[in-house]
Amino acid sequence: MLHLPLDLTNSILHLIKQVEKGQPWPVQLVTGIVHSLEKTANASKVSAFRPITTFSLINRNWASIRTREALRYKMNHAPPGCFGNVPGKSATQLWVSLQVLIENCHHNQEHISGGVIDLVKCFNRLPRMRVLLLGCQGK
Repeated sequence: MLHLPLDLTNSILHLIKQVEKGQPWPVQLVTGIVHSLEKTANASKVSAFRPITTFSLINRNWASIRTREALRYKMNHAPPGCFGNVPGKSATQLWVSLQVLIENCHHNQEHISGGVIDLVKCFNRLPRMRVLLLGCQGK
């Protein structure tokens, strides 16, 4: 998209400005095309396929930009122990900090207990508001 002609870029920007003012997205830009990819050769059962949804490049770029903005805002309100979807905080850092904490407690003969929650695939089945409120409990 960086190499589009200027008039086309301006048309896309105008369209996005209209959407951000409340106009609906054109149906063509928010319609996802679903394709089933085989997980294994000669797949024959539903569970052996992975659905892949393709959206328009314009919609995906806009969503990525807005998501990054939302994450930057939310990062200021995230608890210090939050490592998921927080810029600059990877899972590796979580495991290293946890290992250091455990080793320090062991060295100092202190007791510690706690838990680590990793919400990857199960997140889609959890009630959104309850999960979001969990993050606010420590504040």
